[in-house]
Amino acid sequence: MSVMCFAENHSAGSAAEEDRRPASLRLPLVRLLQLVRILQCRRFPNAQRLAELCAVSRRTIYRDLALLESAGITVVYHPDRQGYELVGPGILQPPPLDEPEALALLVQSRLYPADEPFGVLSLACTGLDKVLQSLPDESRRRLLLGGELIAGDPTPWNLPADRRAVYEAIWSAVTQRRQMRLWYCEDAPGGVLTTKVSPYRLVPIAGCWSVVGRSTLHREVRLFRIPWIQRVDLTDEPYTIPPRFRLDRWLARTNRDRVCAVHLRFTPQLAPLVHDAPARNGQVARRLASGELDVYLNVPLADEIIRWILGFGEHVQVLEPAALRRAVRDQAEQIARIHADPAH
Repeated sequence: MSVMCFAENHSAGSAAEEDRRPASLRLPLVRLLQLVRILQCRRFPNAQRLAELCAVSRRTIYRDLALLESAGITVVYHPDRQGYELVGPGILQPPPLDEPEALALLVQSRLYPADEPFGVLSLACTGLDKVLQSLPDESRRRLLLGGELIAGDPTPWNLPADRRAVYEAIWSAVTQRRQMRLWYCEDAPGGVLTTKVSPYRLVPIAGCWSVVGRSTLHREVRLFRIPWIQRVDLTDEPYTIPPRFRLDRWLARTNRDRVCAVHLRFTPQLAPLVHDAPARNGQVARRLASGELDVYLNVPLADEIIRWILGFGEHVQVLEPAALRRAVRDQAEQIARIHADPAH
């Protein structure tokens, strides 16, 4: 789709606002060169983001994009990404990574979860090694010293061959934008179901990787937990992701009837760990004079929060709601019965 067919809403920029911008950025040639460089370095920026980076209005960006196209520089708008892409070989040399950017990539590769089952971690590490080798000697030395501060080189998760085939097929479907037919074992009676899915997102939920996508069987967007997917066949049928699809909104809408306000109290021993951990949905933490930590959060998936709470053992207490407190107690009692001494 050409930039001449603008999929975004046009809004007239204020001339007075542009007059307040730096004079150099109001020069057309300087701005066009900057626009090309931004498109080479950023992933699908939309018109609003381009306007902010170039310090002009969106109307000016639309005009500049048309000028680039008339000069033979092809810029394409992708409705499913809601952003622009520079097509063809770059006409400008992209700026090299600076040291903070390279160090951030190095640290991120070390912090990436080792239980990632798609094989991305090992590829990221080898790709980063190539980038580091291209840097000047002194920069490379400083980066390697900085990288040593993070415990790295995690052992990749080796899945059994049959499960590896499932993850590889899902990854191929996502990266090639092809529909996949999957065989899924639901919790409800009825056994295994078969459906064709257009995967919109891969997302880890409570430690379980899942596919969110439109199912032809259900005629709606559904979530499929990958460990329960028994088989995947890749099709030749392409698909597009709706431009307005947002995973966070879909999850909130899907689980709004199951959301409950939860009040937990953690012991002083575990309070620092919980306080420094990434916040969950709507989480608020308050430290008590006793050293205990009260945590308030909104949870959309009760079954997953039960497993999360049980993972803290005796260091957490469910204060509200009563239904969750009973569910955690019942699950703990069942675990205790399973592990009871058979001699007694």
